[in-house]
Formats: sequence, C-alpha cells, structure tokens
Amino acid sequence: MPKKLSKSKKGVLGELTIAAKYLKKGFWVAMSLCPHSPFDLVVVDEKGNCKLIDAKTVSIRKSGRQFGKRINRMPTKKQLEMKVEIDYVDPETLI
Repeated sequence: MPKKLSKSKKGVLGELTIAAKYLKKGFWVAMSLCPHSPFDLVVVDEKGNCKLIDAKTVSIRKSGRQFGKRINRMPTKKQLEMKVEIDYVDPETLI
C-alpha cells in the first residue's frame, strides 16, 4: 500500500504537474528558487508574454456546512499587486 505523501511532497508534485501542463501547451517554464516568493512558476509564451503562477494543491473541506467543497485560497496583497494567477491541481488525479 502506498505511503501517504507529506504536505510538502504534495506541493512539489503539484508545482511539477502545473509546470508540465504549461510545457505541453508550448510555454517556457521557470521555477522560483526562493521559498518565500509570491509565485512558484514563470510561464512565457513564444511572443515573450509572461504569467506568474502560484501553484496550489486542492484541499477539500472535511467538516462544516461546506463539507466536500474545495477550499479556495485568497491571493496575498503582493500577489494581487503582481497579478499572480493561482492555478490548482488535484493531488489524487494530478489534473
């Protein structure tokens, strides 16, 4: 039986999955080296247009009136200033 992945490993897997998604679409992808960066990925199209992406792994509410619903993450003030896009990936299906 596979071991449950740590939150950190799920996060890395999510970033790599989102990076692969953009690579398949023909973008160049650079990953942030700074763990405190407001973004995880920089994706660039062939015309040089850039997008900053914050990769988030989907989390589902385990209780309360919104049980079973996805928890949406709010961008930070810095992310809003920089127009960082949040992109979600499901750790179970890697989509």
